[in-house]
Amino acid sequence: MLRRDVQRQTHEATLEDSAKKLFALKGTFDFELTRNLEAQLAEKVSEVEAMKNEVENARASDLDSVKTVTLKLEMMHSRISWFCRIWEYDLFCEVDYAYMREKQNESVKSAAEASWSDSCLLLIDLATTDCHANRARGL
Repeated sequence: MLRRDVQRQTHEATLEDSAKKLFALKGTFDFELTRNLEAQLAEKVSEVEAMKNEVENARASDLDSVKTVTLKLEMMHSRISWFCRIWEYDLFCEVDYAYMREKQNESVKSAAEASWSDSCLLLIDLATTDCHANRARGL
């Protein structure tokens, strides 16, 4: 039993010592300061959340801006492609028109040359016929 008494006294002494330390800590512990620090922490957490929301809103706004710019670029690309097709068609028409005009000029020139040749042959024929007629008449 002696051993149990010694253990009990040791535990009681340790318990008493712990109680004194706890009381000493309670005396140095400032509950008001703790409440103020908790309030400040809650305020800072709230500010961080607000900033986080602002960043998210800015990111969403930037994403909308990027989408808008992308859409405008796609529209411009479509219009430029359309103008390029028109320009290519116009260029084709110009080349085709120049080719057709050249062919027409060649045809007119050939027709004029043929007409001139026919006229010359007709004049030669008339002159020859007239010469033969004059000879026959004795002129």
